[in-house]
Amino acid sequence: MRTPAGEVARCRGLWGLMALVALVGCSAVAGGTPSAPQPSSTPSISATPSTTPSTTPTSTTTPSTGPGTLQPGAVPLIEGTPRYRSVLSFDEPEWGPGKVRLVYQWRRDGAPISGATGTSYRATADDIGHLISVRITGTAPGYGRTRQETEAVGPVAPGRLSPRTPTISGTATVGNTLTGDVDPWGPGDVRLSWQWLRDGTAIAKATERTYRLGGDDRAHAITVRVTGRATNFADASRESEPTRAVAAGTLDPTPVPLYSGTAQVGHVLTALPREWGPGTVALTYQWYRSGKDEDTKIEGATKARYRLVAADEGHRLRVRVSGTKAGYTTVRQYSGWTSVVEPGDLDGSVPTITGAAVQGRTLTAKPGEWGPDGVELSYRWYRSGLLITRAEGETYTLSGADVGHTITVRVRGEKDGYRDLVHESAPTDVVVTRER
Repeated sequence: MRTPAGEVARCRGLWGLMALVALVGCSAVAGGTPSAPQPSSTPSISATPSTTPSTTPTSTTTPSTGPGTLQPGAVPLIEGTPRYRSVLSFDEPEWGPGKVRLVYQWRRDGAPISGATGTSYRATADDIGHLISVRITGTAPGYGRTRQETEAVGPVAPGRLSPRTPTISGTATVGNTLTGDVDPWGPGDVRLSWQWLRDGTAIAKATERTYRLGGDDRAHAITVRVTGRATNFADASRESEPTRAVAAGTLDPTPVPLYSGTAQVGHVLTALPREWGPGTVALTYQWYRSGKDEDTKIEGATKARYRLVAADEGHRLRVRVSGTKAGYTTVRQYSGWTSVVEPGDLDGSVPTITGAAVQGRTLTAKPGEWGPDGVELSYRWYRSGLLITRAEGETYTLSGADVGHTITVRVRGEKDGYRDLVHESAPTDVVVTRER
């Protein structure tokens, strides 16, 4: 059936009128007669979508192929801390007119994040150091597609660990061992490292969970710092409460010393301290001589070995050993007493006589070597075993009384603290008269 030309014209006029009404209605929704865009605090609308995050939110509308334009709501703000594993979210906006289908796309530095299409998003390791934003796209039948970009947040920071404060067990005394304890950190696998501190200053090489207190720690407070590290998380540290001031340690062992040697003038006594500890202990010595009322310190007798002198005769001796070590209380231990010191024994040679056994000639005594140093020697001459009075020197001149006899000499050695020692020479030949 053919449509009359007049009917076609009438239909065209009706469709034109409807289009005009639609255009007027759209202008009213937009706020009046369309005009050139003016600056405004509300999101701008442009024809080209943004591809990178902006510091300010924007809205974008594609050219409409339908009869109307969507009305975006206020650009939502992203809430939450931009940090690894934190949840970012926004309130679902209200668009119009009518029912508008909204699609969300989270973006990293302007690039879409795969699968991130909800109103919330948990930041991942890939987001660290980058800006995060959301693109909202609205569509409805008969309306043009409109896009809206939120303000970017970030850059996303590494995650935060859940640290725990360490504690210290053990007694704060030099020589003891302190132990650090701490509850597990999280989330996940956190690597913990230790550092011991003295009055807040790191102690070199003290990076284990335990620390043995040394001499340098005496009178100082000790703490331990635990540092946690995990992939994609910022390092975190926690420090314990300080110990009390570290007390001096106690040396152990500190054995009673012994000695070796004979308690006799001229002999050497040797201190035998045995093993002291812990570790290396510096030992010093002091010898004492018994006295009537109290012990007497022997001046200069500060070595492990001591040679008995005349002043020691008739007394007992003992040695005091003192152990010292940095950070430890000094300990002094005394040995037992020796027996009463006896006089020493001199060393002397048998004397000899030089000279001819002839009346009028002079004989000379040769004493030989005597010791120790300082021995005083005296001489007495004998005629056939009988003492010759007033013959007391190293030499003797033979007289007529000596003819027919043999002559000997006795040498006496004397020294304080020592027993006297006498040695007699072999006799001379029988003395003869003066040669003619």
